[in-house]
Amino acid sequence: MIFAILMIWVRRRREALELAIADRTAKLTAANEDLQSRKEQLDGLFELSPDAVILTDEDFYVLRVNKEFTRIFGYTPEEVAGTVASPN
Repeated sequence: MIFAILMIWVRRRREALELAIADRTAKLTAANEDLQSRKEQLDGLFELSPDAVILTDEDFYVLRVNKEFTRIFGYTPEEVAGTVASPN
C-alpha cells in the first residue's frame, strides 16, 4: 500500500516537473526569438547609419565597422577587425 502511494506521488511530481520544463522551454524560446529580432534591428541600424561607425571591445580592439566606415576610409572590415582603434 505504501509503495503504491509512493509511486502515485512520484508520477505526479514527474508530471508537474515535465509541465514546468515545457513552460520554461516555451518562455526561453520566445525570449530567444525576441532577442534575435532585436539583434537584427540593431544590425540594420548599424549598417544603415549615415555615419562611419566602429564597434570596439573594452580595450578598443575593433570588432566591427559599418559600410559607411568602409566607404569613407577605404578599409575593409577584415582589414580593421582586431586592430586597436587609436586616435593617432
